Amino acid sequence: MQPGYRIVRLLRRAAAAREGASTVEFAFIMAFFLIPLVIGLLDLGMGLFVQMEVGNSARAGAEYATYCKCADDQQILPVVQTTIKTAEQSATGLGTAVTAHTAQFCGCISATGSVILNFDDGTSTTVDGLTLAPGAVAYTDPVLNKTNLPSCDSTGISLCSDGTTPGTYVTVTAATTYTPFLPYPGIVPAGGSFTPNATATARIY
Repeated sequence: MQPGYRIVRLLRRAAAAREGASTVEFAFIMAFFLIPLVIGLLDLGMGLFVQMEVGNSARAGAEYATYCKCADDQQILPVVQTTIKTAEQSATGLGTAVTAHTAQFCGCISATGSVILNFDDGTSTTVDGLTLAPGAVAYTDPVLNKTNLPSCDSTGISLCSDGTTPGTYVTVTAATTYTPFLPYPGIVPAGGSFTPNATATARIY
C-alpha cells in the first residue's frame, strides 16, 4: 500500500468520525459563557479592592490629623495639602489617583444627628453620629478657601445639649476612579467608570 494512500485514508476516517464532536461543541459554548464570567469576577474583585484602598486612604488622613493635632488654619493647611495627602497615597497602591478633601468642625455626639460638609468642587459628605456644637457653623471646604477653621475654643461656642464639652473633629474624604474591563450596560454609569469614595472622621481635641 502506497504511503500517500494511507494518509488519504486516515484523513477520510478522521473526517467521517463523529466521536467527540459534541465535546468540542460544548467546549466552544462554555468558553463563550465562561470568559465573560471570569472577566466579570475580575472586575468585581478589582472594584472591591479599589474601594478598600480608598477606605485605607481616608483613614490614613484622619489618623494623621489626630497625630498632628491640627486645630487651626495655620497648622492644618500645609498638613492637609502635603502630609495627609502623602499619607493617603503611601497607604494605598493608588498613588496620585486619590483625591482628598479635609474639613474641620466643632461637634457634639448625637445618635440621630449629622453634619453636612460641602466642598468647593461641588461634592459633599455627611458625617453621621455628630451635630454641630451650639454656636458652631459648618465651613465650606476650609482647606481650599482658607477660612478660619472652627475649633471649639472659638467665641460663641457653648456646651452640647447634654452638658458635655464639644470636640474638634476632622473629616477626611478620599475618592478615585475605577474603569471596569467591560461596559456592563445598566450597571456601569454612562461615563464608563465608577467613583469609589470613603470618609473617615476623627476627634483631635
